[in-house]
Parts: sequence; structure tokens; C-alpha cells
Amino acid sequence: MRLQFLELERRFGKDIKDTSRSRNVLAGIVQSPIAIENCYKMNEKQWLNAFKHYSTERDHFAEDYLKGGRQELATAFKSTVKQFPNEDKLRIIEKVVK
Repeated sequence: MRLQFLELERRFGKDIKDTSRSRNVLAGIVQSPIAIENCYKMNEKQWLNAFKHYSTERDHFAEDYLKGGRQELATAFKSTVKQFPNEDKLRIIEKVVK
């Protein structure tokens, strides 16, 4: 590839930019919109409000593009139910499904 670049530079001048190295890539792990530590402390009303508030998918082009949406919140809820199973969580599931 470097030889091709040098050949093009020789033929067309020095104004050619080598863009193969100048691409910006941003990557990261999409997290729950609510920190998992806070999820463990949430009550039924807070969970229901959170499900209403985060009822859409995340915006891939938003400023905080690594902040999750409903899928990541559901995963956090699943983790919370596994960690702390109780009747409150069952009621939340019943209310959300209805």
C-alpha cells in the first residue's frame, strides 16, 4: 500500500493525503442508563418509572452514545432479579407485561 501511495504522490504531487491512518474510531461498551449499583437499591415505583423513561432504544448518534436504552435497562433488571429475587420484582414484571 505504501508503494501505491508513493506512486500516486509521484504522479499527482505531494497534495495527496494518506487517509488510511487518519480515520477516527470511537468504541466502547454500551452500559445500562442506570448504574448497576443503583439498580440494586431501586424500589418498585422507581423501576416502573425507569421503564417508562427509557422505553425507547438508545440514540447511536447522541453525545452520550454509550448510554444504553431499554435493552440495557432490561439486562440490568435481569441481573438485579438474579442477585436479589423477591416478590417486588415479580410484581414489577407483571405490571410491565400488562
